Amino acid sequence: MKLRRLAEGCEFGNQRDSMIRDKLLFGINDLNEREKLMKEVDEKLSLDFVIKSLRVAEKSTRPKSITLPDPKPEKVNRVQNVDNRKSRTPSEVAYDKHSKNRCEQCGKKPLQKSEMSGLWN
Repeated sequence: MKLRRLAEGCEFGNQRDSMIRDKLLFGINDLNEREKLMKEVDEKLSLDFVIKSLRVAEKSTRPKSITLPDPKPEKVNRVQNVDNRKSRTPSEVAYDKHSKNRCEQCGKKPLQKSEMSGLWN
């Protein structure tokens, strides 16, 4: 572990493990995990215990990668657009052009402007 190698040159004496443990505890970003470890009894909270707990916590929060089998190529059929509209005769087409100008209720043509001028006099 990198912290142990860094602490070798320091004169921590018999407190070396507890100093490394404290450094690890206060470096934990997950506040819930930090509080959980700090609530443990001091004798139980050895450096090895903290390291094991942090490794377990790290593995549980690490994103799980799902390994899927390689997909087998499958045959894909092409779909064509089919025009399902009913064919119309020329007379039906002509009727539609003129029916736009007719009343939907009675089928009569609307009055022209010239025809309307005599209605209000």
